[in-house]
Amino acid sequence: PAATTESSGTAAPSAPTDTVQKPAVVSIIDTPSSGLPGSGSTAIVRRDAPDVAEAVPEAPAPVVDDSTPALVRYGEIFANPEDLPLLSVVLFDDGAMANGARALSDVPFPVTVLLDPRSAGAVERMDAYAAAGIEVAALAAVPQGATDTDVEVAMEGTFDALPRAVALVDAGLGDMNAGREVTQRVIGDLAAAGRGLLVPDQGLNGALRAAAAADVPALTIYRDLDAEGQDARVIRRFIDQAAFRARQQQGVVLLARVRPETISALILWGDANRAGQVALAPLSATLLAQ
Repeated sequence: PAATTESSGTAAPSAPTDTVQKPAVVSIIDTPSSGLPGSGSTAIVRRDAPDVAEAVPEAPAPVVDDSTPALVRYGEIFANPEDLPLLSVVLFDDGAMANGARALSDVPFPVTVLLDPRSAGAVERMDAYAAAGIEVAALAAVPQGATDTDVEVAMEGTFDALPRAVALVDAGLGDMNAGREVTQRVIGDLAAAGRGLLVPDQGLNGALRAAAAADVPALTIYRDLDAEGQDARVIRRFIDQAAFRARQQQGVVLLARVRPETISALILWGDANRAGQVALAPLSATLLAQ
């Protein structure tokens, strides 16, 4: 469950020790193309999991109030008792796939969902993910050529629409490259709210340096898993490579999309126990570990 207790000055309830069962996936099949967008993709075929459960370690719940950083206040509770290298998966939900929160509930490790605050239904999707215990991040929406006033309006609009966002994400659309003054203003707003920053691994990356100077937790995107419609086999290979990189450096973040093929790959990768040498963490935990 996400740590989403509203301001009361009291401690959020401790996460219960519970048991969960891993979903079993029988196969991934190619569905015939109907000529519609998204057709010809894969379908997830499941059967009931065996009656075997494993204990979920209890993680301490933080005390939250109005002064609690958003990364803690709205981040999913996460424990890493073995101090394993951290790997995070951020999934962009553009609303094309219905009931993304239900689909992601089958993924056997925590993920973070990226929402565009300008898209229709973004608030409703945020609430659905929060109810499912899945944390969210906000897509950067800073216009090119923005002035200080433009940045102020954009940032207010972003987090008015998505108040539970733990971080701002520049997915490579150039929003954070509108100039040094714009970057500094964005970083200042993130620092004030205690949110993190995720940016592409591009060039000199002034946004990353500015974040470090302001003590804003920030990371780069190691790889985009499915930008070119990669199939489940390729996506799983990319995650394998990212897990290897995570064992060499702390904090590797992957970007992907909420789509059947990608969800299938995540379920298979998690169930195949490839994650034994890394801790699959929500973005908030990986940012806070920096």
